[in-house]
Amino acid sequence: MIGNTPKDNISDYILRILKNAGFLLLGNVGVRLLTALATILVARTIGATAYGTLAVALAFSNLASFCTDLGLSQTFIREGSKPNAHLPSLTLSALILRISFGLVTSIIILLIVPILYENNILKETILWATIPAIWGVAFQGLGAAYFQLTEQMHLTALIRAISSLFTAILLVSGIFLSWDVKNFAFAYGLGQFVGGIFALLVLIRSCSLKGKWNITITKELGYFTLGGVFSILIPQMGPLILERVASLQEVGYFSAAYRIPVILYLIPGTIAGAFYPVLFKQGYIGKDRNTRFVKIQMQIMCILGVTFALPFALYPTVFINIIFGKEWGTGTSVETLRILAWLVLVHSITIPLGDALTTRNFQKRRIICVGFSIVFGAVVHILLGMQLGAVGSAIAVISTEVIMLFCFMISLAGSVSIIRQSLYYITLGMIIYIISYLLSISVLDPLVGIWFPSLIYLLASMLIFKKKSISF
Repeated sequence: MIGNTPKDNISDYILRILKNAGFLLLGNVGVRLLTALATILVARTIGATAYGTLAVALAFSNLASFCTDLGLSQTFIREGSKPNAHLPSLTLSALILRISFGLVTSIIILLIVPILYENNILKETILWATIPAIWGVAFQGLGAAYFQLTEQMHLTALIRAISSLFTAILLVSGIFLSWDVKNFAFAYGLGQFVGGIFALLVLIRSCSLKGKWNITITKELGYFTLGGVFSILIPQMGPLILERVASLQEVGYFSAAYRIPVILYLIPGTIAGAFYPVLFKQGYIGKDRNTRFVKIQMQIMCILGVTFALPFALYPTVFINIIFGKEWGTGTSVETLRILAWLVLVHSITIPLGDALTTRNFQKRRIICVGFSIVFGAVVHILLGMQLGAVGSAIAVISTEVIMLFCFMISLAGSVSIIRQSLYYITLGMIIYIISYLLSISVLDPLVGIWFPSLIYLLASMLIFKKKSISF
């Protein structure tokens, strides 16, 4: 029991979370996988240097697009999770703020991009990707937060699916039409914009958007803004810093390898997204309930993290050659992927700890941890990027995540207890993978043998997890 809550109540919560995660997977993995495949085809078509240009533009676009949120999604979910919350006024207030942020951000981008970059192709590529994306992400973010809060994950999935599907269609069309890098950049931005308009229409049909200005949505917004800026900076630092200290070709190699763990993390990341509003609600009831759900979240995410990380860390050459082509295997992308594959597993530990801090009203601690990690990561990116190019940036990414993990552990009471059970699954994964690999290496096709140990581990771990953690 947790407090006075029977285990079957916990089981009901977990079943609901997993059901909502399933809906999110349709948008995050099912359809966005099409975009990822289309992006891979684009990379194979335009080459490492042009793809490096596109990667810088998309990294800049992602950073600029966050400026239409600035932590509003977190404060919206926090306030909307409270008993007797008035969602129409909260949603209307969030919409007004996002439109205001979008206008300011668009003006600033138009002014600073010509100053920051001398390369005309790079400047134009950034603008074509960024301006439409700003408005698309503004409306998508509000819709996603609203339906995440109301646990209508099928609508969140639908919004993301529309955006991703439209983007994928444009990218594939561009390959056949021999587009240049600027047109591909605009395709990404336009896909976000179409998704944003669709999200706004669905939101208007679902919520009345009436009421007075709700000031509570801005309470402690600054903390969430800083935390969000820091969080969005971490995945964008690689392309943005590497472009300054190495060649665009190295940026292309890094971005191609980095895309693979990003895709892999969509599944454990979706689990985290489904748990997030529940952690807030449980936190209002009591710390013990919040802790229980954080442990369950981390265990599920670590099981998936090990499943996805090991094959790509041990066989990066196979995957780079299959996904991007053999010409990409001659560069630094192979060793870069070998290092970055572990990001999926490290993320599966850091994200639950960070969410635990946020949902227990320790957002300030999370900001300090992420901020320190950002400074550390920027320095390492510069130093190692200059010396080792894409491989150096990969080392910097993992180092940044590990530093953040230790900071979270220091900041969260009981963090060792939360992690302990997850370490059991990680160790179990290593052992099962090695044994399964040794048993299957001589009888299975190499491509099948790569995934067979992971499949055995996944099935075994989920059975143990079901027995030890939740009594369904």
